[in-house]
Amino acid sequence: PEHPLAIEAASWLTALRTKITNGPDPHLIAPNNLHDLAVDDPRGPEAIIDFDGVRARAADYLERIGAAPAPPPGVTRVSGLKDEAATFREKSIEACIAGLAGASADIRRAAATALFERGPSAANATKALVSVLDDPDVRIPAIRALEAIGPHAATVLPALAAMISHPDGFVRLSAATAVKNIAIPEEVTDASLDSPSLRAAIEILSPALADEFPPMRQMISQTLVRCGPAAAPAVPAAIKILTQPNYLYWDT
Repeated sequence: PEHPLAIEAASWLTALRTKITNGPDPHLIAPNNLHDLAVDDPRGPEAIIDFDGVRARAADYLERIGAAPAPPPGVTRVSGLKDEAATFREKSIEACIAGLAGASADIRRAAATALFERGPSAANATKALVSVLDDPDVRIPAIRALEAIGPHAATVLPALAAMISHPDGFVRLSAATAVKNIAIPEEVTDASLDSPSLRAAIEILSPALADEFPPMRQMISQTLVRCGPAAAPAVPAAIKILTQPNYLYWDT
């Protein structure tokens, strides 16, 4: 920060930021209409920004200032992280299931996280994982474990559907992602179009196309696109979105 060129570059960036904030939207400007904008903009030529010049000057500063010194080699330790599955990682599925009923949230979370690591081999824990979906301390690890079990956990789709209306957007997103990965294959083929799980998943996800949480809308719309003709039941919900006054919904 004390480098003379860095001080000069910082001053230039501050001035540039002010000009961009008060000037035209750079996303809407193409090189062939800069002059027209200068004529039409009531603020006059001072509102125009020479983007080619900005890039050239930024590149010049980068080249002249050079790279920051590399940090010394060694192991970077990050505090605050913990290996939640460690307590149950080497234990049986039955022990993990018992752990889901543990007295402390740490034990219950550890058991759910260990089941997540087992993937499809933890299918026998499906019912026990559903039983802790109402536990706010264990809900997300349990959903992730069900998702990792995959198609063998198809019976939990109704329970996950109930989570789609949860007030927390991240819970809704987690549940919707689990529905997708349990019931919708990476490639929907003619053979999979008749799958009851696929149809159930589309029915669960379609109403959430209008969810207020942008990551939720994006994930669901991309998933339904992948379903091709099978996503026909979602068309009414998609059409309804087009009547929204907020254009940010329309990309769904």
